[in-house]
Amino acid sequence: MKIPGGSQTLSKSKAVLPVDFPPYLDRGRGATVWDENRSYTDWICGLGAVGLGYGYPSVEQAAIDQIGRGVSFSLPTRIEADVAYALGALFPDEAVRFVKTGSEACAAAVRIARISTGRDRVIVCGYHGWHDWYVASRPVHPGVPEALTQLVSTFEYNDVRSLTAALAGPTPPAAVMMEAVLHDPPGPGFLPTVQELAHGAGALFILDETITGFRCHRGGARARYGLAPDLTVLGKAMGNGWPIAAVLGSDKHMRDGATPISSTFGGEAVALAAAEAVIRAYRNEDVCGTIETMGTRLQGALLAALPDPFIVDGMPWKPRVKHPDRRELYRWVQNMARRGHLIHPLGMFVSYSHTAQQVDWLADAARKAAESSEPLVGEPPVPPFQLRT
Repeated sequence: MKIPGGSQTLSKSKAVLPVDFPPYLDRGRGATVWDENRSYTDWICGLGAVGLGYGYPSVEQAAIDQIGRGVSFSLPTRIEADVAYALGALFPDEAVRFVKTGSEACAAAVRIARISTGRDRVIVCGYHGWHDWYVASRPVHPGVPEALTQLVSTFEYNDVRSLTAALAGPTPPAAVMMEAVLHDPPGPGFLPTVQELAHGAGALFILDETITGFRCHRGGARARYGLAPDLTVLGKAMGNGWPIAAVLGSDKHMRDGATPISSTFGGEAVALAAAEAVIRAYRNEDVCGTIETMGTRLQGALLAALPDPFIVDGMPWKPRVKHPDRRELYRWVQNMARRGHLIHPLGMFVSYSHTAQQVDWLADAARKAAESSEPLVGEPPVPPFQLRT
């Protein structure tokens, strides 16, 4: 039986990655992963899902202990309440609904906003998953009914006028959903203005922290930038690789809106146990500060190592290397893998387990890969629709 695209995740497939790239991985520990033949320093981190590092001891032990007690039960378990309580120490919300992925959590947040406001249209900025409600906003949306395109509008990051235009659309919006930080920092006053305009239009302000949560600040981008979203989406690094995501909000919106969000595995106990250990690590250690320090070092090292016209940008917790020639970018990514470093063409991640020595190794490999005459195998793929790590 075949696996379409060779991967369960488009961003891990040959629709995005170089042809000559390791096809499979076997195991990981810290910031290092192995295939059948060799080791690599991993700067993809499970598309950002691994924040502490592979096999992080306290998370691994929590999961093992819970497996011994059971995984999925016939009634709610105490750990659901325990993790909700633990999250409250980082995020000052009144209610939470647990799901499995960031895409699912974004879809849940939109459903909650529509129930709470009695409206249908949603305005978005950033990437919010593969579900129909969001993909309808993209120019190419295979398999998504055209009728849904009327229910979602977009605005540009750091562009208040584009948001104002979207708010003036055909129907009043139920929500404005955005990622607080993409690859560029927010302009002065931009994020508070988005929040203010959303509320002024009677819409809920939803912050999608699938990427920024457990990376840019222990309390998320909302804490770092002083925001008060009506709903917050968490995912990826919340479970350090275990599949868990969440929607947080006030009891006012969640009491009725979250009840229809129902999943057999929403309360799956092993991922919740892992998440509780992750939250404890973030409370007790300066995980985000360490990631930012290491990411800043990485960006500086790459800037010094890479010649023009390579560009190094992004944020310390999610750096990016660009090149105006896509073939050159893919050739460099391919040749970095040959030198033992896994980098995604769409961006990088830094984990708590990355070391200064690994950053130095990366910089040396980056210079050699850029100077190398090794040709690109195949052609850069053209993704069928918008992607992001």
